[in-house]
Amino acid sequence: MNALNYDLDSLDQHHAGRHYRHTLLHARASQTASSAVVIVPNFMGIVDATTALAGEFLDAHRDVLVLDVFGVGRRPASFDQAMAYSEALRAAPDELAAQTRSAIESFLQHRNLESKDVAILGFCFGGAVALELARTGYELRAVIALHADLNSRFDSHRIRHRSRILTVQGSADPLVPLAQIQKFQEEMAGAGVAWQLTVLGGLYHAFTDPGADTPGVSKYDAQGRDLSFRLTKEFIG
Repeated sequence: MNALNYDLDSLDQHHAGRHYRHTLLHARASQTASSAVVIVPNFMGIVDATTALAGEFLDAHRDVLVLDVFGVGRRPASFDQAMAYSEALRAAPDELAAQTRSAIESFLQHRNLESKDVAILGFCFGGAVALELARTGYELRAVIALHADLNSRFDSHRIRHRSRILTVQGSADPLVPLAQIQKFQEEMAGAGVAWQLTVLGGLYHAFTDPGADTPGVSKYDAQGRDLSFRLTKEFIG
């Protein structure tokens, strides 16, 4: 956990008739951050462990905003419910991207920043959310997806990348097979933006999540977590 002293606030936002409550971390020493990282959690949404994770990316000049993608009163209470909620969001990529962009724009106004000052970082489902936003052409400082579904729900002719993109995957992740990685590489090759894809040998899905332990599917790996976080920070700059 970052040793920096910080304040933890809520940022309320409304979009398409729904109320969202995001979590904002900012250093006590600076009320005028010059940049930010927007974190999109995995499909369980904002939970206690998310704040500790967010603190890893905080510094004296960088805020961290953790997105509430489900809305107030709609927190997943189980694995099955989280799957249902996240799949419903992914099935409507235009609305999901609009919702994500609206949250970021609300934050930008709140902290007097511009989109070029903000990187978005997503984990698992959250990584897919970050990539889908990038595919709409919304330009950010950087887009990072860790152990994420790399497939898009947009028609290929509608994909427009303008942001730098980093993805970090596990080679043993059965949810993101080699064919999906190859397809994503083809997409990136034609995107016309700077991009990087790192595959960590032997790692399963959700390797940054200490609670991940589904045999043959997901497993926490401390070294993989540390390496992917270091790559993320270097990529953000």
